[in-house]
Amino acid sequence: MTRKFIYSKDSYQKLRLNDITVKKVNKTTKGVVKADSLMVSEIARYPAFYTQFIFNEFEKSVKIKTVLNNTEGVSLISKCQKIIKYKKQA
Repeated sequence: MTRKFIYSKDSYQKLRLNDITVKKVNKTTKGVVKADSLMVSEIARYPAFYTQFIFNEFEKSVKIKTVLNNTEGVSLISKCQKIIKYKKQA
């Protein structure tokens, strides 16, 4: 999953105050693993604390999984009425 974005002047200045590595035009690439009806994003952040997005095609739901010091929590973010599948781009 690739996300391309360009910050507005105000957003860029705000984010730049906290993190000098922020660029005005940026692109992020995240890995997504598909197993059966679940699509799970790669782990973001540190081993002691991380988050993952879990997309379920059968339930048509989006959940977020958070782990803090080996304590897991899964919260429902959205229940979808319809799922649109796009062709993979090269």
